[in-house]
Amino acid sequence: MKTALVVGGNGFIGQHLVRALQSSGWQVTVYDRAATNCFLDWDTPPRYVQGELGNQELLREHLSPDSVLFHLAYTTIPKTSNDDPAYDVQSNVVPTVGMLTECVRAGVRRVVFLSSGGTVYGVPTRLPVSEAHPTRPICSYGITKLMIEQILKDVAFANKELSLILLRYFNRLFLIGDAIGLAAGLITTSGFIPQVIKGYRSGSMEDVSLFMPIVLMIGMTLWLIYGIYLQDLPIILWNAVAIGLNCVLLLMKVRYGSKKKR
Repeated sequence: MKTALVVGGNGFIGQHLVRALQSSGWQVTVYDRAATNCFLDWDTPPRYVQGELGNQELLREHLSPDSVLFHLAYTTIPKTSNDDPAYDVQSNVVPTVGMLTECVRAGVRRVVFLSSGGTVYGVPTRLPVSEAHPTRPICSYGITKLMIEQILKDVAFANKELSLILLRYFNRLFLIGDAIGLAAGLITTSGFIPQVIKGYRSGSMEDVSLFMPIVLMIGMTLWLIYGIYLQDLPIILWNAVAIGLNCVLLLMKVRYGSKKKR
């Protein structure tokens, strides 16, 4: 039976990982600093060991050559990591080095590190972001994740029997920002509809400058291209709709000219 030691397995991602491993027939031990064991209500709870990442003696007791080590533990989050970068290094990088030392001593042959797909790249210079994208982290969280990646690579290079897997995963959810973008696009785009209806019913576009729809068309076309570049649904959707409405306005302006209502 395959065995796994999931360090930092008490969190959201860790729980899903543990469940997946158990479903595949793995024997799992969770090592986490949290005093609350969230697995107690499971039908088959994994073995749970409470301990700090820097407790090398305790970690040593649960490492073996046959185990795969999954490293998920982290004490900081991107939003606040810059408040105390020294703490970030001391509580994450330094203990990880100690843990790797114990892995080498115990003969562990595989380590899987869950890094960060968002913070290590910083502000993207191109989309979509691939693994070949330059790493330019803008917060301590991303910097320390990269530091650990490099340390792991160095240790694996020096110990040929150690197999290393680095995962840079992203969170891609339909969140409030997407909903706000769709709502904003709907509201602003719907503002063109009354003008279209009014012009159609009256047969006159006297109040509409020919310059206005042309300029709007150019601007919205650029926004549409930008949205496609970003693969951003709200930008693509509503600018495409707005372009269509502006085309109608432009055609009506050309057809009706500046004819006044009689």
